Amino acid sequence: MDAMRRKIESWYFRERVPLFSLYDTIVENETKVASIILVVGAGRRPHTNRAIAMDVSESELKANISSAAKVVAAAEHLPFRKECIELLTCSSVLEHLISPKAFFSEAAGVLKPGGRLVALFSCRFAPFAILNRFLPRGLIVSLLRHFVENPGTGFPAYYRDCYPSRMRQILAETDLQIEDIHLNYYQSEYYIFFMPLYLLSFLFDLFLTWLNRENLCSHMLIVARKPQVSAGNKNTEREALMQLPEPQTTMKDA
Repeated sequence: MDAMRRKIESWYFRERVPLFSLYDTIVENETKVASIILVVGAGRRPHTNRAIAMDVSESELKANISSAAKVVAAAEHLPFRKECIELLTCSSVLEHLISPKAFFSEAAGVLKPGGRLVALFSCRFAPFAILNRFLPRGLIVSLLRHFVENPGTGFPAYYRDCYPSRMRQILAETDLQIEDIHLNYYQSEYYIFFMPLYLLSFLFDLFLTWLNRENLCSHMLIVARKPQVSAGNKNTEREALMQLPEPQTTMKDA
């Protein structure tokens, strides 16, 4: 089944770039020029050793051995000084937030003028997202553990505001300028455990790709920028040190 999936994906992505690969490339390029980096929802995934790894799960962060510092906090409440971060990244985080708008407001506050935000997330109207919202939580966790290798912690997913038209509106309201948006309609990989379902889903993905209706996309990648201001308002490297959170929200490096 994996061999067939790879052939299908090779054909489908012949003239398209997979969003997760594109996200990694953009983040890698931005990391080369940014000195203060915040990874929201870092979990145990490896990142540059110059990054601050932040996650709501302390147990996930304990397994992260690559980051310069670790902070346990919610994405809707970033415990950092104003205008101190040059690059903020997050992957597969926004769909799990009750208020993505609160996150973008916080991000706009902690980013330096000219700083960038790179966010990749699943979208609200993808078939798997609809199933995820309406199936019982216990059943979803069981299915993930049975069919998906390394499924992670299985955080609840809400997909609130996770579709292009709403995201454009939120970014405008939080004064973050969109530099680039990439959409993907391929979500059949979630059904690879049953090939007939995978093939049926892929035909549906092809139809959506042809239809090209933004709000029906399965994944979205946003690159946004905080507008520049006068040099006198920029924070120094010393000012860019994060605020000391409450003792219960910090943890020592593993």
